[in-house]
Amino acid sequence: MKKKKKKQNINKKKYLITGIIFLFVLLSGTTFAYLINTNLGDVNEFLALKNVDIEYVDGESINSSDLQLPMNDDEVEQFSTGNSFTVKNNYSKDIYLRFKLIDLNIDSSTTTVFNDGNLRYALYQGSTKIGGGTLANYDANTYEVVLLNNYMQQASTNKEYTLYVYIKDTWQNQNHFLNQNITGKIRVEGYDKELPTLASKIVENNEIVTTTPDFNTIATTDEGLIAGFDSDGETYYFRGAVEDNYVKIGDMDMLWRIVRINGDGTIRLITDDSVGESQFNSNFSSENAAGYTYDNSAPNVQDGTPSTIKTFIDNWYNENMSEYDNLIANTRYCNDTSISPTEYSTLYYGAHGPNGRLSKNNPTPTFICPNTEKTYGGEYDLKVGLISADEAAFAGGKANTNNTSYYLYLDSEYWSLTPAYHDGGFSNTLWIAEGSISTHISADIGATLPVISLRADTLYTSGDGTQSNPYVISVS
Repeated sequence: MKKKKKKQNINKKKYLITGIIFLFVLLSGTTFAYLINTNLGDVNEFLALKNVDIEYVDGESINSSDLQLPMNDDEVEQFSTGNSFTVKNNYSKDIYLRFKLIDLNIDSSTTTVFNDGNLRYALYQGSTKIGGGTLANYDANTYEVVLLNNYMQQASTNKEYTLYVYIKDTWQNQNHFLNQNITGKIRVEGYDKELPTLASKIVENNEIVTTTPDFNTIATTDEGLIAGFDSDGETYYFRGAVEDNYVKIGDMDMLWRIVRINGDGTIRLITDDSVGESQFNSNFSSENAAGYTYDNSAPNVQDGTPSTIKTFIDNWYNENMSEYDNLIANTRYCNDTSISPTEYSTLYYGAHGPNGRLSKNNPTPTFICPNTEKTYGGEYDLKVGLISADEAAFAGGKANTNNTSYYLYLDSEYWSLTPAYHDGGFSNTLWIAEGSISTHISADIGATLPVISLRADTLYTSGDGTQSNPYVISVS
């Protein structure tokens, strides 16, 4: 069920408000930042925002001693000295700002130090955080990072922005961050309309279905983009034999499939094919083998011992996705280790078993992760993970029922993130086999399809979402 709309030509010409040169040297003694206000004029004869100015606020010096202290993401305003600037919009029209760091330079000897993703940034408007993420996470000497797209500044307003650069605290020895040098420039671009995002293009190309599907029936036809709810708000998920949810990221030679637009606006993707095989957990005899991590220090805490498949996926991500890390958001992943009510001696988890929400008649999948009292599994906040069995059910799968027609079908068995049961001797996990949601011993070998979520402001470049003409997203 697709909307047929006339294609509108979107004028992509842009006006560059200003270039701000921001030179900073982290963790190596005194650090200085220089902001040079440069009006570049009317670029491409588009919208002459000549009444937009930018002013330097805080002076030239940044106190590098503040940056030597690793900190949590919510502590940057308290412990880090940011670099502030004011954008003055004297124009009688709302404008949309794009914040970038260009010519970001990390010494070749330094790149491996920051490959753990702990060099981070936070962008604030006033006291409100409007953007943040990993600043450096791959081997490149000079590159650029998009900090934020499509931030609207109202007509005739002055707004102060502050950029913080800091080291995320991992509660481990981080002395290797000392004496590392980085340089870069801040650039702010202005547009008279929002740049097209992938999320907006998805919604534009699909009619939103508000009727709840029959989850007792597998989806063998394209049932469209369907509205639902998750922990963050309204979500829109694809169901059935979908043919227009393909995505290509940069120069990667693989395709992704859109699973849904999450409630926070991020876009969840799954690889279109396996990236390799793995056990879910080699520790199959223990109850805690159901956990994506286990021996957690408290329920739902993700700092426990990683499972076999988490280690596999994290290694794959670091080797293949670090170049695109700035595009990928931390989002929720559910490894549901809540207990399903049962009279049997077998330990059934919430999605499976005689009373499990996916195994019973009239299945009731959910995007909201149930609470667990176990010190393994639970809800995770991650950049990469696996699809849940509930998400597979929303997409058109059903327990113990083959479906070779919906978009999650693969001609090999692959793991979900959802535990099934522990019978006292073996831990079992749900996986997708012949399109069916079924159980398998966690120590067996299965295909692996990583899942990521693109940032909500990820820009769409071209394509209609079909396999031959996938959505291509902007990587700069």
